Amino acid sequence: VSQQLAPRLGFPRAFTAFPRDPVNGDRVKDEVGDLVAEERRDILVSLSQPPAGAEGLQGVGRLEVRGFSVTAKRSESDAKALAVERSEGAQAAVSASRNEQVERHWNRHLANEALEKARATAERDLPAARQLLDAASVALGASPLVSAGDPVSLGLLADLRDCMDDLRHRDDYMEKGSKKLAMMTNVHSKQRAANGASMNADWSTSMQKDFGAAFKMSIA
Repeated sequence: VSQQLAPRLGFPRAFTAFPRDPVNGDRVKDEVGDLVAEERRDILVSLSQPPAGAEGLQGVGRLEVRGFSVTAKRSESDAKALAVERSEGAQAAVSASRNEQVERHWNRHLANEALEKARATAERDLPAARQLLDAASVALGASPLVSAGDPVSLGLLADLRDCMDDLRHRDDYMEKGSKKLAMMTNVHSKQRAANGASMNADWSTSMQKDFGAAFKMSIA
């Protein structure tokens, strides 16, 4: 995935664990790895824009994706122009509330960042690791999507609390907590389902869901 920015735009940060390479001053490239059918990858980015000189739709760049299709046995690509609607007073509205999709993936970033930091901290200080997850749980719980019952945000909150339970005692952490933190980090950073994560219903493809249902029926 490569993004070419329009002149005068800045690219302060991308909230992703995927490798990011600057191609030149106004273009960056993300390697998102292999995707199976129906999977998606969402990359939340921060852009800096100059003051709006005029209202209306303004171009911000170009997005291009490239990959190799195993089923079609060929390389494929697609490109889209990127634009935003600019108007006076828009900054106040943006700061008051985020777009639902942006808020959802901001929550995912918030949870995943806390999981990564807790994993690194837990090796030497379990109480500090718990505090990191607790702080993220409080911040996530304040999201309007949690109040609205959004399944993705609620699943993230459940996984944070689940990991906190395994950080009470060193033996529990060594036996299962360390593995769970690693698994949860991988699940949420790559949006890929794994056993034991609350987010499986949202990251699973229809094929994975059908396979899981068939397996449950076979052992019922």
